[in-house]
Amino acid sequence: MRAIRRGERGAAVAEIRSILVVLGLLVEDPVTLADPVFDEVTEQAVRVFQQSRGLTMDGAVGDETW
Repeated sequence: MRAIRRGERGAAVAEIRSILVVLGLLVEDPVTLADPVFDEVTEQAVRVFQQSRGLTMDGAVGDETW
């Protein structure tokens, strides 16, 4: 699987962001709901998730992070 990282958009990014919201690592806003983008805030939330699980903290969502 190709890693999803900063700058990307689309359904996978929307799913990642919604999971991070449920986990309390990200606050969703109306702008990103309309056009989900993997921005700096999303990357930081992914890094926090990775650290909490003992994963490689690269800020990207690849096989290990999924």
